[in-house]
Amino acid sequence: MKRTILLGWMASAALFAACTNDYNTFDTSGGGGAGAANPDGSVPDGSAGSGGVAGSAGKDGGTGGTGGSAGTAGKGGTAGTAGKGGTAGSGGTSTGGSAGTATGGTAGSGGCAVDEKDCGGTCVKQNDPAFGCGSNGCTPCALDHATATCNGGSCDIQGCADGFENCDGNAANGCEVDRNNDTANCGACGRTCDGDHVNNLSCNNGTCDSSCDAGWGNCAQPAAPVADDGCEANLGTSVDNCGECGRACSTNHVAQASCAAGLCDSTCDAGWGNCHQPTPGNNDDGCESNLFTSQHHCSACTNDCAVLGGNGGFSCATGNCGCTQSSQCTKSPNASGTCASGICSCDTVACRPGEWCRHAGSNNVCTCFNDTACTGTQVCCPSTQQCETNCPP
Repeated sequence: MKRTILLGWMASAALFAACTNDYNTFDTSGGGGAGAANPDGSVPDGSAGSGGVAGSAGKDGGTGGTGGSAGTAGKGGTAGTAGKGGTAGSGGTSTGGSAGTATGGTAGSGGCAVDEKDCGGTCVKQNDPAFGCGSNGCTPCALDHATATCNGGSCDIQGCADGFENCDGNAANGCEVDRNNDTANCGACGRTCDGDHVNNLSCNNGTCDSSCDAGWGNCAQPAAPVADDGCEANLGTSVDNCGECGRACSTNHVAQASCAAGLCDSTCDAGWGNCHQPTPGNNDDGCESNLFTSQHHCSACTNDCAVLGGNGGFSCATGNCGCTQSSQCTKSPNASGTCASGICSCDTVACRPGEWCRHAGSNNVCTCFNDTACTGTQVCCPSTQQCETNCPP
């Protein structure tokens, strides 16, 4: 038995000696972490570190290999996945090797979202006009007289301030036109104030209120979008603007309205006269005089019965001047006369229409103007203040 044990021990010693030169060194290197940057400069999510390689088994009770080093954490992005622990070393004849360990990568910090950009350390939307439009730059959109918006990465016009327009279609200069005061864009883009009979172009509150050449009026002043017509009204002939804008010739007892030299000289219905023609600044009154009854315009605008006779003059009846009372038949001192049916009689002699009585010597005689008596069928005309066969109108 002793011999058998001795031979076994010697064989083991020989085997141990053969192994002492090759198994004293173990691989303990760990895996490396990922981390290359993207082409646009952003950092991808960190990749997990690889676990260490397991140590080799020791010979006859040698110490087990240590675990590999932890993987390096990836930069930026989400946290790296923890590295796997090293595989335990194979047990030696005596004591087994210890298991390798590895630590996971540290979480990376997050950047701005894909539709955002960094402006002064704050992530803002790329399409926010308060920080400019597009992925680059943070300068706010600044458009004259306009509210800004983003369009295709550029500042664009969302709306114009009241009274302004973007007439050239160029967003860069904003709403460049003041349509309230621009004679080339008065009230609307491209609406020019017309120069017809105009001496000074003007646009006020979107209306062309240009001043005019003498005798012309800017009366219509059409509102946009209707085209302007300059100073379109001839104030000397327009029955709607006779003498001044808006002064229309009246149609009162008028047969045909007419304007001449700024006065309404309309022709009248029968029995009516346009005897009073108001000047500009006063409303026209049409054909205001009844030629059958008007004392001052009896049968014609120029026949004034008041200049005939005395005591307030004659009256007008059926277009003829005549007395209505005997006191009207005397005009000179010491004269006397009587009135009957509109005709004066002097010392029982009936006078011609329009005549009255004057004292001559010891008699009362019929007379017209200038102490002249009418003869035959003549009448005393107030318009000409003489005897006429027919009084002119």
